[in-house]
Amino acid sequence: MGVGRKTYFSMSFFTQDTFQFLRDLQSNNSKEWMDTQRDRYHLHRDKVIDFAGAVYEAFASVEAMPVVEPKKSVARINNNRKFHPDKPPYKNSFAVMVSRGKEKCGFYIHIEPAASFIGGGIYHPGREKLEALRAHIDRAGAELERIINAKRFKEVYKKPEGDELKTAPRDYSVDHPYIHFLRKKDMIVKKEYHNQDFLQEGILQQLTEDYKAAVPFLNFIDEAFAKASPG
Repeated sequence: MGVGRKTYFSMSFFTQDTFQFLRDLQSNNSKEWMDTQRDRYHLHRDKVIDFAGAVYEAFASVEAMPVVEPKKSVARINNNRKFHPDKPPYKNSFAVMVSRGKEKCGFYIHIEPAASFIGGGIYHPGREKLEALRAHIDRAGAELERIINAKRFKEVYKKPEGDELKTAPRDYSVDHPYIHFLRKKDMIVKKEYHNQDFLQEGILQQLTEDYKAAVPFLNFIDEAFAKASPG
């Protein structure tokens, strides 16, 4: 049973030692060091799991959220070194990958000393999804323009970010009224957070307000994929 959204909004989840642990990990990034710090690591990871559960309950005040085991939304701290053997064994960050539902783009909360941020959208989509997004922009670019020009969106995220082509994609004119969107290979929004933000009791309320500002943008991307899906 949840403890209630207002209670969550008044809770704090992290301490200075959360960030100190991540700084220590960055300075001592080895299995040998981590083996001596397992209890400390699990203490902070458990806090992140509790935080993830609270995020889902809070975000449900904005839009319907799927039922997800919070633990499954917390990113593994181990780096995948199969294709990148030069990476250190561990990430020096915690992260919550917020699922908004099947076939919907996600939202991401990254906790790292002096490098925390939130973000959402779609990053490096495959060809079919990118084509579907561009087709939706071609049809409804005015709606996307309205979304990103909304006052609250601009206050929080400024504008969509990500890699983009230097010219127009195939089948679209360089004179297209929404060529600035069509060139994009990613469609993401991002906002930087400070360490102190995550130490405050109001962190969950701040995140929920910032998430709410992103939802129309995320819904636009979802609609692109829904229109492209069979049936």
